[in-house]
Amino acid sequence: MKVLVFKDIKNNRWTLWSLDRKTHLGYRKNLSLRNCSLIVVESKRKQVIKSKKRSPHAWIIGTITKTSKGNKLVTYNPFKNKFFMKENKRIQKASKVFFNSKGQVFTN
Repeated sequence: MKVLVFKDIKNNRWTLWSLDRKTHLGYRKNLSLRNCSLIVVESKRKQVIKSKKRSPHAWIIGTITKTSKGNKLVTYNPFKNKFFMKENKRIQKASKVFFNSKGQVFTN
């Protein structure tokens, strides 16, 4: 099942939505996805910058898989970049992504 994942900033956990059924699946502290797309909605990002209030506008879509770990940090800050970044380069796709309980995202 394909899921959409974004960070719940208030509670420092990951929010999961089903893409197929468009339903909320709950929250996770740790999670691994495969065949991922990293997406930022530019119009919503601009609203975040203008209002200086964070709201969901960037997420990662993929298929849930068994836990694996990556070694390269993926970051996103709407005030600094328009995209998810890995090693100071734009990243839009990843074969596997790992979300940890500290609110960090890693890939290989």
